[in-house]
Amino acid sequence: FRSFFSSEGQEFSFIRTPMAASDFSVRHYVYDDVAGDVTLQNFSLVAEDFQFKIPYLKRAQELSPGKIKIFTAPWNVPDWIKVKNGTTLGPISEEFYQVWADYFVRFFEAYSEESVDFWGLTPENEPQFLNRGGWTPETMTPWVVNYLKPALDKAGFGHLKLMICDDQRTNVPNWSENMWINEQMRNLSSGLAVHFYMDTVNNTDILDRVHQDFPEKFILYTEACNGTGKPVVIGSWDRGEGYSSDIIQVLTHWGSGWVDWNLALNPDGGPNIEGIFVDAQIIVNSTSDEFYKQPIFYHLAHFAKFIPPGSRRVDLTTEDGKGVEGVAFLTQDLVAVIVLLNR
Repeated sequence: FRSFFSSEGQEFSFIRTPMAASDFSVRHYVYDDVAGDVTLQNFSLVAEDFQFKIPYLKRAQELSPGKIKIFTAPWNVPDWIKVKNGTTLGPISEEFYQVWADYFVRFFEAYSEESVDFWGLTPENEPQFLNRGGWTPETMTPWVVNYLKPALDKAGFGHLKLMICDDQRTNVPNWSENMWINEQMRNLSSGLAVHFYMDTVNNTDILDRVHQDFPEKFILYTEACNGTGKPVVIGSWDRGEGYSSDIIQVLTHWGSGWVDWNLALNPDGGPNIEGIFVDAQIIVNSTSDEFYKQPIFYHLAHFAKFIPPGSRRVDLTTEDGKGVEGVAFLTQDLVAVIVLLNR
């Protein structure tokens, strides 16, 4: 935790924590599995929240020299609110739209009671997957406008930054254009959440266009991991360089920030209930009570440590910069920061 959050470490300023289980959990779970419980009387946090998430979030904030912004998204949806009741597939049934909005409110209330406050949210992680919400821009927009945002406002959580998409760059045009064509949706949302996957085959013009069309919206990268081929490669500088290159590209094309996926994983690249194992910036070897800082860790540190929140990007011009990528910032203290990647 000192390595991630303290002034001696990376000084991470953003944390994304899942609402209930994610694919990197050890089991599938939601906060209300009781079919037909439309008043959510059986809603409750679980052991994972009290034993891990909440104390870890508090510990991170204690160590941080600044305020950490915490945001969330759900991965799993209770089966009983889906069209195909009792299965993991299928979109959310319209008759339970209010219930699903109230579920968000109950989550934020439960964490607030434990003195953990959030900065923002996305309505769903990778929302189009049927084993999740099964959303499209056309179905999510009226749900957010008519159910989720009013519920958050009424409960005192209207200040939370609401981001759309939360998926790969290739899906950005579909979500931004088809959701923000709705004036109410455009007014109530703050930004765009994007995932790192397949960035190498999707041009940064996508980010330029969304900024041109919606200049008032921030672009925040909310998930990244690398595990093509062998999930964990100890000492892989290639993977670290891949992270740095993507961060530089995102920041030079209107990105406001970049958030990694897993802080730490085991030597197999898990746990993962979907069997999808990947690399991480720290690999924990619990059998020998030690952990290994991967090159990814140090690549991320060059950005998180030296570009504090509130910094503004400035143009950077290089001469004969073959193989060198870079980005420059001016901090609020008027300190110039330049990060260069020499590949």
